[in-house]
Amino acid sequence: MIENPVKRVIEWSGYQYKRKAPTWLSANPEWEATTRKMMRDSLSQRPEEEYQELGKYE
Repeated sequence: MIENPVKRVIEWSGYQYKRKAPTWLSANPEWEATTRKMMRDSLSQRPEEEYQELGKYE
């Protein structure tokens, strides 16, 4: 989202950009699987065709 413009400006300034994941949010594979399932279900229920297609993959 905002990472690409920030990365470009930092690299133009002569520094190397290394993104670190936040330490306050631990990885939780169960949450990710649940969230992806909810996204698939909700996208496939939308009336627009492009969202229904996305629901098959995301």
